[in-house]
Amino acid sequence: DLFELRCDGKPLAVEPQVFDLVTYLARNSERTVTREEIFSELWGDRIVSDSALSSQIKMARKVLGDDGASQHTILCG
Repeated sequence: DLFELRCDGKPLAVEPQVFDLVTYLARNSERTVTREEIFSELWGDRIVSDSALSSQIKMARKVLGDDGASQHTILCG
């Protein structure tokens, strides 16, 4: 409801689009979300490159403390 991410009760600095990505993934955590779904959710009808999504995922991993190698929070397959 507050539109913020918190760790140990403290708000984390996060860009709005990264927040939207994390929120979308959390709301759909019971299933695999496709790249196409994420593009549609985050960018709507705008055309963006795969690197834009990769950048958002990288920032989301950083804010969540996921190093990408262990992929404990955001899994890619």
